[in-house]
Amino acid sequence: MKHLEDSMQVAFFKWADMQYPNLNKLLHHSPNGGKRNATEAVRFKRMGVRAGFPDVILLLPKNGYGSLCMGSRQRRANRP
Repeated sequence: MKHLEDSMQVAFFKWADMQYPNLNKLLHHSPNGGKRNATEAVRFKRMGVRAGFPDVILLLPKNGYGSLCMGSRQRRANRP
């Protein structure tokens, strides 16, 4: 895998599947990133894809929260 974010997410889901197999239907990756051609980009935008949406969502209510949403970002020189 050429992107650090991709390999981190694959490792996270492997870990989660091994540690918490009962959560596999509640833990989800939203594939919003990636390169798309113009037609696909327009179609996905119309379907509700939003920039900045979390990468991983755990739909498990706990301690008064309805879900856990996480995003991973690779550090870049121009972004903290």
